[in-house]
Amino acid sequence: MNIKFNEVQLSENAKSLINECLLSGHFQSDGIYTKKVLDFFQAHLDIRKMVLTTSCSHALESAMWLYGISEDDEVILPSFNFPSAPNAVLLHRGKVKFCDISLETLCPDENDMLNRIALGTKALVPVHYGGISCNMDILTKAKEEKDSWVIVEDSAQAVFSRYKGRYLGTIGDIGCYSFHGTKNIQGGESGALIINDNRINFEKVQNMVQKGTNRNKFLSGDVAYYTWVDPGSSYAPSDLLMALLYSQLLEHEVFLITRKVCFEGYQKHLSSFVGYKGLESMTQIPHYNESNYHTFYVRFENALLRNQIKDSLANKGIDSRFHFMPLHNTPMGHRLGYKSMDFPNSQKASETILRLPLHNHMSMNQVNYVCESLIDILKEI
Repeated sequence: MNIKFNEVQLSENAKSLINECLLSGHFQSDGIYTKKVLDFFQAHLDIRKMVLTTSCSHALESAMWLYGISEDDEVILPSFNFPSAPNAVLLHRGKVKFCDISLETLCPDENDMLNRIALGTKALVPVHYGGISCNMDILTKAKEEKDSWVIVEDSAQAVFSRYKGRYLGTIGDIGCYSFHGTKNIQGGESGALIINDNRINFEKVQNMVQKGTNRNKFLSGDVAYYTWVDPGSSYAPSDLLMALLYSQLLEHEVFLITRKVCFEGYQKHLSSFVGYKGLESMTQIPHYNESNYHTFYVRFENALLRNQIKDSLANKGIDSRFHFMPLHNTPMGHRLGYKSMDFPNSQKASETILRLPLHNHMSMNQVNYVCESLIDILKEI
């Protein structure tokens, strides 16, 4: 049996919607499917101030732009991370300040993040790893006590996940979503920027993603023509991508159930083997989260064992994956002045976690095969 780590299958409805978009002749931004996606998020997640972007990276860059991140402004974010968030800071000439993670969640260690706040701190960017989060109350309460910095949620992996009943991405001042082909809900390389901070002029946000023009007011009939009114860039996605994204949103409940069943299948089969032959832990959902089940990982006692397990699974046709190299321990991280062991938890997670296959079309037969194979490998070591 061959099991892919991630598998994308287009439903007949998805093909139909994409074909309808092609036949309409409207491939650029701001078409009917863009509106349908925005209406969906307002109806289902009560998100009223959202703009769609060409990627989550562009959403993060837009967030830094909106808060005026510039020289001498520090932004704190976890080292165990994808480069998009620190790139967004550096592109606006801000200073990247890394923090460590918790090995229990692989999300930022809230206390370590808060302890790194200084006079120049302008933003915190908690990453919601694998569809779960850190304890957001700790961050939001600290912000209430000293409102000199903002919280930008990197919710790239957490669409439809909740924290104490609230959707991740709607808790901080700004939230950023990803609809990349590796995510639960896919729209090519697209993303979204969610504005929760009432101090931000939403009209300026709409202008920003449309090259700095008031095109949105023109499309709504509020002005006779559109023109350049603000600084901006071209961040709005093609309506073809939005047709794909909308088709995925219509299926999100089925996807969530599939992932939940497979995730719980992994937990059921593997929980009794934690502590056996170097298998140290596996994904656990904190009590405060309702997850979207984006990722299931197992963590081993060292890199050598993890790599051996990965190779053995591959020999059985199972595609498992490592994840982030901690950003402090990369060529760019070293250029920023960081050393390899500055963040030991981030380094350990990078060296010891192994993500098992989990996607929207996975079956329990496949989960059973992965678990049986992993257990057999452990017993043979």
